[in-house]
Amino acid sequence: MSAAVVVIGVGNELRGDDAAGLLTVRAVDGTALPSAVQIVESDGEAARLLGQWSGADTAIVVDAVRTGAPPGTVLRVDVESDTALPSRWSGAGGTHALGIADAVALGRAVGAMPDRLVVIGIEVASTETGSPPGPAVRQAVGAAARMVEEEVAACVSPRPAG
Repeated sequence: MSAAVVVIGVGNELRGDDAAGLLTVRAVDGTALPSAVQIVESDGEAARLLGQWSGADTAIVVDAVRTGAPPGTVLRVDVESDTALPSRWSGAGGTHALGIADAVALGRAVGAMPDRLVVIGIEVASTETGSPPGPAVRQAVGAAARMVEEEVAACVSPRPAG
């Protein structure tokens, strides 16, 4: 990955609210992001995430999470300054057997971390196979997309006009 900023949406659109990350990056992809931003969809497999954020100055990862907050709650974690990520987003805490926290641990171990990693999580209600995303998650996608845009704006200057 050679983009200065990569935005990675994690999820499975066939598992209800687990599609939250995918829906968010699709919403962001239609906006006028700077050319230094790459949008990627991911299944969230830890080793694959390492490859997807490899070489990026900043990675912004959006995923469905289970932290005990009300469904549709949007959470933000800056991985360098908030050490709560491993306990809040791993194994049973997330929606994948291995996930972002595992990718962070692996990335740190092998020196494959972006300079900055921000994780935006959307609290889920149901990840039942074959169900559509619920109303709380669908509503939260807009807020999560705005949060992604704010993160991008904070680290990348916009394209010059004309």
